[in-house]
Amino acid sequence: MRIQTKSVNKKEYSAFGSEVRESANRSLEVLRDIEETIDALDRLAEKMLADVSYARKAIDHIDAISKRERIDADGTLDANLHAAQVAVQNLYEELKIKMGAAEDAPELTDDDGVADAYSNVIAISADLHNIVGLLREAIQENDIDCEANVGNVFTDVDALFADMGL
Repeated sequence: MRIQTKSVNKKEYSAFGSEVRESANRSLEVLRDIEETIDALDRLAEKMLADVSYARKAIDHIDAISKRERIDADGTLDANLHAAQVAVQNLYEELKIKMGAAEDAPELTDDDGVADAYSNVIAISADLHNIVGLLREAIQENDIDCEANVGNVFTDVDALFADMGL
């Protein structure tokens, strides 16, 4: 904008004021969006950390109990946990795309913290995906161990052979 020296140009000053106002309003909107995005990512991260903690405790519990009974005889629990794992994988992929968009957004800077918030929640989603897989394995191993313990206990070889029909 070129300021004229001979006369006051009210139209030019008004345009300047409008530009400043629009820039400030846009900046406030961007800051509000940044804050809302970081808050949402922080809430998601907290929820997923709680889920990771729960899965770790469940694994510890399964490992601590004696293999007395099958946990997932009909396979529905494994199917449910597998679906959860797939959902977390999809979330992970979506978060990576959104982080890339945030990194490419010209109105965002490293200091805004958006990319860092995405990076944090992406790492936690990977942890959640992995721990759900470990929980599935713990349940499957428990059930396999239970199957191995099913059957008669024999006190001598003749009883074993008789049970086998030999």
